[in-house]
Amino acid sequence: MNYSIGTAECNGFQMDYIKFGSGSKYFVMIPGISLKSITLSAKAIADAYCDFAEDYTVFVFDRRKNVQQGYSLEQMADDTAVAMRSIGISNAYVFGASQGGMISQFLAANHPDLVGKLVLGSTMSRPNELSDKSLRNWLELANLHDVQALNHDCFFKMYSPEFLDSLKDALPLIEKNGTAEECDRFAIFVESMFDFNAYDRLSEIKCPVLVLGAKKDNVLGVNGSLEIIEKLGCESYIYENGYHATYDEATDYKQRLMQFFK
Repeated sequence: MNYSIGTAECNGFQMDYIKFGSGSKYFVMIPGISLKSITLSAKAIADAYCDFAEDYTVFVFDRRKNVQQGYSLEQMADDTAVAMRSIGISNAYVFGASQGGMISQFLAANHPDLVGKLVLGSTMSRPNELSDKSLRNWLELANLHDVQALNHDCFFKMYSPEFLDSLKDALPLIEKNGTAEECDRFAIFVESMFDFNAYDRLSEIKCPVLVLGAKKDNVLGVNGSLEIIEKLGCESYIYENGYHATYDEATDYKQRLMQFFK
């Protein structure tokens, strides 16, 4: 799948993005936090979502460059909105996964003209006991610059045992991939989720919403998805045997997005 990597030049900041597809409609993806830039996974993402390329022009947005301490999720949403407008995107179908789902909630509430439909995957609208525990562990490891332990804990919380078993030969090498600078950036993103609360803003989201949750989510917990579903009374599906990264693992996940968009 052909793709390109671009940089949105905004007032005071830059934001990288992946672009592929040539359709007349916009499909915007906002992924969760990662130690590495999403642009390094451009080919894998474009290949995974190639079925959207005919009907949609797809953009996958990273976070802004040069983040500072105290950078909030609402600021991330507003920055994404600025980047989208700078490219000329409006009325997009938006898919936010994990922290990307948290950003997407503010994006839809604060900038309704940019979001035509919204899919929230493995996310929450406010912290809970499970999210607090898992995220505090990630923050501690990131602050220690313990790349291997951080990657190991992220992988084993996010993915199913079956998926991890399929990567068992590659994981020891993958887990060593990261720098102290990337850990510091990752820590800022983790800290943004402790005080995050979009629950009372959910009623401001006027576009159609689909929530996709996972019963075995060991990062944020399934209750985060269930709260949003109850509050919005929106379309939903819970993967009974799904883990946090079910958006990467479930064979029918992209079909559910496509069906909802159409």
